[in-house]
Amino acid sequence: MKINFKISRDDYIAFNMAHVKSSRSTKSLIIAIRLLVPALLFFYALYIGKITDPLYMGVFVIVSVPWAILSPRIIWINMVKQINKILDEGQVGDLFSQRSLDFNEDHILESTDQTTSTYMWSAIVDVRETERALYLYTNEVQAIILPKSEIKSMDKIKKLIKEHTKFKDI
Repeated sequence: MKINFKISRDDYIAFNMAHVKSSRSTKSLIIAIRLLVPALLFFYALYIGKITDPLYMGVFVIVSVPWAILSPRIIWINMVKQINKILDEGQVGDLFSQRSLDFNEDHILESTDQTTSTYMWSAIVDVRETERALYLYTNEVQAIILPKSEIKSMDKIKKLIKEHTKFKDI
């Protein structure tokens, strides 16, 4: 089975965000950042002896609660900005060019105008699906991005993945 499609900038950003959001280290970082500002304010109040001062406790609550709620959103917005900055500054090569995937019995062949890559089915180490795309991970940080908006035969692709890999619940 052969498919032709193009990865958009939004598809690439969505892949990076999906990858980061599912990362254990990122989840730990977000929890730490959420707790850091309230903890610093609390320990500062202890240090200066204002822990029982109602005015200081009001400031503590007014700053800490919105911080805990909004800090993850602020982090995601900054990550998207950084990804866009990297894409604007760097050489992206054929990342956003037309590509084709040829699903064979023993491998997947990915081709663009500039590159050709062959992935044995056994090289697929993870499969993740979002509302936007299906990601076939070939290592911890690299995946074949299959945007759902570009691919009409997603059910056939999922069937092939189930047949050739250990990932049966996609």
